[in-house]
Amino acid sequence: QGKFWKITLKRSPIGLHPQTRENARALGLVRRGHIVYRPISNELAGMILKLKELVKIELVDKVEPLKSKAADGFEVIGRMNPQIASGSKAAKTLLPLRKRD
Repeated sequence: QGKFWKITLKRSPIGLHPQTRENARALGLVRRGHIVYRPISNELAGMILKLKELVKIELVDKVEPLKSKAADGFEVIGRMNPQIASGSKAAKTLLPLRKRD
């Protein structure tokens, strides 16, 4: 038995009823392919039912940390300072990389 729901947004709510879009936003689903972990509860079950055609649900025992993946042949050696990266969206996605031997 899992303790959390792993919720993945498989289809965009653009063009759907505003209440449907608000439910997706309330669950923390921002963009297609976005994954969130939520504890199992009756309130969330009702919200998920309204989005059943848009999401994929899995039961998991623990929340898995999301990992940034480096390109093949490189490895992530650190994170950027959020104060430096706050200026632009592009800067937030940059990671310091080192070529693997």
